[in-house]
Amino acid sequence: MLINNKSVLLQLALEGRVRPLAVTSTTRWPELPSVPTLAESGIAGVPTDIWYAIFAPANTPSATINRLNAAINAGMSSPDLRATVEKLGIDLKLGSTADAAGAVATDCPRWIESAKLVKLE
Repeated sequence: MLINNKSVLLQLALEGRVRPLAVTSTTRWPELPSVPTLAESGIAGVPTDIWYAIFAPANTPSATINRLNAAINAGMSSPDLRATVEKLGIDLKLGSTADAAGAVATDCPRWIESAKLVKLE
């Protein structure tokens, strides 16, 4: 069994090299519409979509953060870049600094609890 990124597993699934049982995202993958989500399979509460963010030091001025966010969103809006990341199976969602703060506030406690369950020896 393996849980990994869509960018890693999608092509393997399409080639029939792995058999997907479920996806961890909140919705089914358009490329594999017959594969249910974990929630649809009766497994609720699993952290879902993977997200990426760029962080700066805590003392970075708000004006600088806002300029960086605007520049990153503008660059990520490029049709060429969007086409490239979509080929990797990445669903590109741009956002604000508030969106990133909300994701951190929601997801970090979940992962902290998950990490506490793992015993490394």
